[in-house]
Amino acid sequence: MILSALEPTFRGRKLNMPNFPAEEMEEVGFMIGNKVNENFELVIDKIVIE
Repeated sequence: MILSALEPTFRGRKLNMPNFPAEEMEEVGFMIGNKVNENFELVIDKIVIE
């Protein structure tokens, strides 16, 4: 995934604000909110900062 393809959201709702400037990002979070107790695996191949 390309950083410019991401958009700011809060609890699944899109925020009315510009996309994140990559040079200022310090943290990325993932929230699973389907209220189902199940196994989950997230595999990240690489993160490239240009």
